[in-house]
Amino acid sequence: MNTGYLLRRRMIAGLTAVLMGASVLSGSVSAHDINLAKAQEFARDYARSVREESGGKYLHYTTDCIKLFQGHNHYVRCTIEFTNDENPGGTNSAACREQIDIYLQPHNRGETFKYYMKHYSGKCGAKRLRGASPLN
Repeated sequence: MNTGYLLRRRMIAGLTAVLMGASVLSGSVSAHDINLAKAQEFARDYARSVREESGGKYLHYTTDCIKLFQGHNHYVRCTIEFTNDENPGGTNSAACREQIDIYLQPHNRGETFKYYMKHYSGKCGAKRLRGASPLN
């Protein structure tokens, strides 16, 4: 009688573990990931606007964007360097450098798939990006 009780108890524990594992693996997971190429284009558009508003202070810009996290990712960080060098790609250092984050809203704020942009560090233009408005 004791052996049967232990066997049933082990079976229930095993079945419970299997069901708990299945519920974790089949939970609601969103499959979307931020598009690095699209984020890079938003960074370039922003850099062009800063270059234009500089009135000739910045002649060239470079952008370098990376995804911040592996796997399920909502953030891209872009480093933008502005130069006033007539010869881009030369040995002169950047006249100004800033980093911006381009991101999607977290899932708990709704699945809008709209991109947002905010400053992470530095600011070369007149406008401080705060991420309040979605990008087009």
